[in-house]
Amino acid sequence: MLNYDYINNSSLIITRQIPKKIISWITILIITLVIFLIVGTWYEYPKYLNYHGNVIREEEKYLIKTMILEDDLIKVKKSKLIIDKNFVNYKINYINPIYYINQQEEKYYELILDTELNDNIKLENLPILMRFELSKTTLMRELIDKLKKGMM
Repeated sequence: MLNYDYINNSSLIITRQIPKKIISWITILIITLVIFLIVGTWYEYPKYLNYHGNVIREEEKYLIKTMILEDDLIKVKKSKLIIDKNFVNYKINYINPIYYINQQEEKYYELILDTELNDNIKLENLPILMRFELSKTTLMRELIDKLKKGMM
């Protein structure tokens, strides 16, 4: 049996080969990472904000009343409203001042939206689910935004 001194013999370290399993796993890992970066950088998808609201009646109009986070208020002003899978035109009638609902000191605003509602939704105090479609984003942009938000 041969006794090699691996620590002092540098020629054995240089001529030693890496096993093929390790090379194949590293190659698969690199290819997966490259595909993730390409898809995360180039594929765009719409981003949504989901909120609950109530239908209220004011004179002859039907309005929607909802509570929205302070950070989302600017995004809501620039977005499209979706109710029952249909895009609806809306106008912000009134924005009430800040409310603190929970213990986390998150600021909420009460919005009253003037919309064109369908007849099946025109019931007073009917709770509805609203989706605001924001601009398109990519996975990498979202990841960078989450990292920036976490660092601040």
